[in-house]
Amino acid sequence: MDTHNLNDLQLCPQVIREAADQGIRKMLFHCQTPRAIPLLVNTLKTDKNACIRSSSASYLAQVCLFVFLCVCLFVFVCACLCVCV
Repeated sequence: MDTHNLNDLQLCPQVIREAADQGIRKMLFHCQTPRAIPLLVNTLKTDKNACIRSSSASYLAQVCLFVFLCVCLFVFVCACLCVCV
């Protein structure tokens, strides 16, 4: 086996991992994500793989930021409606 084929074999899992990561991030952004928080926290606490724990922490931060922004927007809209009434 020459080195060109060996490099292709090493890139394939990396491409799959990056595609899966982007897919998960898009899914978390476009779906109801608060239900994912307990699963992400559990994975963060119990998984032995450092890479998976790191990804879970990143996904959890994304979910928490999204929920926080939604709550802030809701409070802002409610405040504007109260002022207008």
